[in-house]
Amino acid sequence: MKERMISVKILGKQREYPYGTPYSKIAEDYRGITRHPIVLVMKDKKLCELHKKLKKDGELELLQRMKLAIRLIKGALLCFC
Repeated sequence: MKERMISVKILGKQREYPYGTPYSKIAEDYRGITRHPIVLVMKDKKLCELHKKLKKDGELELLQRMKLAIRLIKGALLCFC
C-alpha cells in the first residue's frame, strides 16, 4: 500500500512529506538552511508547535527564534500605539 503524501509550500518551494510527519522532522530538514533555530511553524496562518503533525496540504512558514522574538516585540508595540 502506498503512503499518503502531503504537499506543503516551504520557503517558496513545494515539498512532499508523508501524512503525520511531525513538524520537528521538517524543521530538521531545514536546520542548515536557516540562520537561527526553528522553534515554531505557521501552518496556513495558524501557529503550531513542533510536536504537532502534518495532516493536510498547505503553506508552512518556519519561525526562527530570533525572528519570532522580533515579531512579538513589533506586535506588542503595535498594540500599545
